[in-house]
Amino acid sequence: MKRKHRKIRFGRIIFTLIVVVAIVIGAIKGGGLLLHLILNRNEVIEITNDTSQETTQETSEETIATVIIDPGHGGDDTGYTIESLDLYESQINLKAAQAVSSYLKENNVEVIMTRDSDTNIETDEDSDLAVRYQMSETYNADYFISIHVNDYDSEDSISGYEIYASGEESENLAQAILNQMDTLNYTDNLGIVDGSGIIVIANNTVPSILIELGYIQTDYDYLGDDEKLTALGQTIGKGIVNQINSSNKSSEELSEDSVDEITEDTTETSEEEATENE
Repeated sequence: MKRKHRKIRFGRIIFTLIVVVAIVIGAIKGGGLLLHLILNRNEVIEITNDTSQETTQETSEETIATVIIDPGHGGDDTGYTIESLDLYESQINLKAAQAVSSYLKENNVEVIMTRDSDTNIETDEDSDLAVRYQMSETYNADYFISIHVNDYDSEDSISGYEIYASGEESENLAQAILNQMDTLNYTDNLGIVDGSGIIVIANNTVPSILIELGYIQTDYDYLGDDEKLTALGQTIGKGIVNQINSSNKSSEELSEDSVDEITEDTTETSEEEATENE
């Protein structure tokens, strides 16, 4: 009896090998695709996180108010001076104003400077003052703060800072600033003075004040010291921020009270209508 020999079909073997190779290659490519998708997913997550962080940062940096800072004088108009001490009011005003501006910007306040260098705004005094106070309306500001240095003609020695203001909101702002200036103990607090006759206050469209940082003849120990002057500017900025926050909080509470009153009125009206219908 003859044994049957199985014939080896090379065609099937080759086909099987091709299929196996194809499966292996597919698996490798599939794994690469999967890895690619995972990496891309991580990139998407990172981008999403970055966007969320940027959005949060933008929200936290929302402007809480717009303030005009006006360093008095400038350029040829130096204001009060003591040449022997190299003290010029226009420069003192500007240095203090820049310190105020820096503090406000760090606390999400938009700042508009009437001048940011020791130059004239206008050569004519009336035009110069008009350009300054008109910026409040131009930039839809919330407050206007003018910064100056005082002088005296009498023989009596005077020292101290004071703030000119007119109206309740201006006086509240002035008091908030004086409270902070007092913390430095540089000189005397001469209080709030009626500023209704000062052009940049009287003609302004927003709560406005004029700060006299001190008397140039007697307060030069800090007016002529850049470090102390910067500290003074920062305390002024802190007072401004405190008043802005206080004012904004009062406005929010007033709005909430108004909503409550409207709700109560609506409820009472509905109850009255229901009673009438019965």
